[in-house]
Amino acid sequence: MRFSDLNKKKTTFVPESSPKADVLHKEAPKHKAPAKAEPPQPVAEEKTAPFAPEKTSPSQESVPHREAPVRKAPEPSAQAASEEKFQEFMAETPAGESGEAAREPQAEADKPRSGHKNSAPHCLKPDLPEPKKTRGNSLWSKIPGLGGAPAPQAQPTFEMPKIVVPDSIPPLEDGAAYAEYLQQQEEQSYNLYEYSVLSVRYALLSLICEDRTAYAPVAAAAENITAMLDSGNQSLVALAGRRYMPDNTSRHSVNVAIYSVFLCEQLNMKKDERIFVACAALLHDLGTQKYERIINKPDKFTQAEREMIQRHPVDAKNIIENLEGLSKNTAAALAKVVMEVYEKYDGSGYPFKKQGESIGQHAQIISIANVYEALTHARSWRKELNQHDALKMMLDYAGTSFSRKIVRLLIDSLSMYPPGSLVRLSTGDLARVIEVNPKLISQPKVELLKNSRISAHRFLNLATEKGILITSVAPDNDKAGL
Repeated sequence: MRFSDLNKKKTTFVPESSPKADVLHKEAPKHKAPAKAEPPQPVAEEKTAPFAPEKTSPSQESVPHREAPVRKAPEPSAQAASEEKFQEFMAETPAGESGEAAREPQAEADKPRSGHKNSAPHCLKPDLPEPKKTRGNSLWSKIPGLGGAPAPQAQPTFEMPKIVVPDSIPPLEDGAAYAEYLQQQEEQSYNLYEYSVLSVRYALLSLICEDRTAYAPVAAAAENITAMLDSGNQSLVALAGRRYMPDNTSRHSVNVAIYSVFLCEQLNMKKDERIFVACAALLHDLGTQKYERIINKPDKFTQAEREMIQRHPVDAKNIIENLEGLSKNTAAALAKVVMEVYEKYDGSGYPFKKQGESIGQHAQIISIANVYEALTHARSWRKELNQHDALKMMLDYAGTSFSRKIVRLLIDSLSMYPPGSLVRLSTGDLARVIEVNPKLISQPKVELLKNSRISAHRFLNLATEKGILITSVAPDNDKAGL
């Protein structure tokens, strides 16, 4: 059971034909009033299949043939209009550094996302510090009942899951082998994801409690996330789209880091730079910990509350600059990025109302990943959007909250249907997006889930399949049935 299921109200649907419905709908006997004569009801016309010829009897053969009414051409579907909106934006907005080299679509669709596909990533086990054992200014010593030095306790252990990268990827046509490969990738991604959430949760709480040595789990989680994405495993991106409890800052931070590194891959950033962006993304909401009670309340903020919350980037900066285990230059660079995450391209952000290219590239990447992640997950005052609708909303933000170049980078990376999306194909099949094809925003690789008329278990690359298109995003009732 997922944590998000706890928030859903339990509803019971009783079909009309069930015995329970008969009991619920049973009424006390009443004296029947004399029946009134009802006016004659018009006979309903018999519905026939579209474009089906009219049935004629032998007595009607001599009746002259009546021409069928002219049918209008079907109007374009909403999904086709949505795809046209994406294509218009992509045509009007030139690609940045990620789109300089022209590549063949079909060849690109079959290439691994990164050059490190078959190299096993090196993941670190974080060095998790114990709480301070000496009385001082730390909040650990202010907890009632601790007295002087607390009794020694066993240090919590976080076992890094082992990542196994196969020597080769089986072809999509070999359904059984590819299903086994995909299952292995998803299991590894899940273990690393939960490990990262646990490490970041521990680190954020420790840093708020003035434990300046708790940066090590953040650095380890950043390097592990980067290594997993370098291996070409997009299951980690799909996990970032799953639901969680609205007040879970650690999962939000891990998701933003995953999206940020995924975007950085399109810019061909060096690995050290991607790890730095991941660290900044994991710490971007560090200052909000002290305002969580206000942030998670269901009603609107007052002006005083809004001004108080908008100080959280400054609070995070003050903590980051005093972290142990970081050089002054690295700490200052991290603090600068975190300070700019909530700035907007048009100057409407906070805390310093920066605008345009005065906002650093790293901060712009984390900022758009932060907004996209927030839109696709529920908050205490609103519901979540599905990923496709959230990306359409990001098109409206281009040129205002974000530069058009950064929005183009988001679409190039996640495509119209990010990993994990459930979609309906033109064949009528329900499918799950398992991997996006770079630059081919409407033609990902999918797994057929049910109602398949092609195969009981089949994987398709829509970039190479002719005549099979995505017609719509699957509604929530389809998702609940899986």
